[in-house]
Amino acid sequence: MLPTHELFEKLPDVEQDVRQVEELPSPIERALVALVIPVLDTPTACAVAKRTAKAMRRPMNRAKLDAFLGDLPRRLTRSPVLATVRRFLGWWADSEPPAEELLASRISPEELAARSGLKAPVCARVVLFTGSGPLLPLDPPIARVCIRHGWLDWPMSEPQPWIPLEGLDRKVCLHLYFGMRSISRSHCKARSPLCDTCTLRPLLPETGPCEPEVAM
Repeated sequence: MLPTHELFEKLPDVEQDVRQVEELPSPIERALVALVIPVLDTPTACAVAKRTAKAMRRPMNRAKLDAFLGDLPRRLTRSPVLATVRRFLGWWADSEPPAEELLASRISPEELAARSGLKAPVCARVVLFTGSGPLLPLDPPIARVCIRHGWLDWPMSEPQPWIPLEGLDRKVCLHLYFGMRSISRSHCKARSPLCDTCTLRPLLPETGPCEPEVAM
């Protein structure tokens, strides 16, 4: 079980990341940040989301869309994430009921996946960022932190795209997400984790970190 209270207190300060997402005015913009955040820092992701949402509110054929997407940051255009963005924009353009209406409601990751064709882990991030439900998306870096601390079994009997966090508000869930993401980059790396200097070291099992059999 995720020790949310202790974990929240020991994570690095990510208030700026959380605030930037919270200040986005529309669910579509927050959803777009959720799509691109694996490859972009938070300020760049928010800027891309605002620019994309604005562009998509105008009529856009396939050629214009291709040209627009090709002009996004190189880290995104060279990543498989771009295909996810393209699929999301296609769903947004054709969705009935409207995508913004659905994302403003308490849609579950499963329902969003069924409607949009996006993969479940991506939908979990979208649900978190739009405020549709309290959960922690298990992106590979975050799953790695959870496995090493014994909060997730390894190997998993079946894929687990998120951890439910009932009772927590979106801001707390976002803090956990960004904080664990930061720890995964600074200390809980796929190879050679820096446990001795990590703020989460007191939360490790007494026997030490539980190492997944493969790097995540």
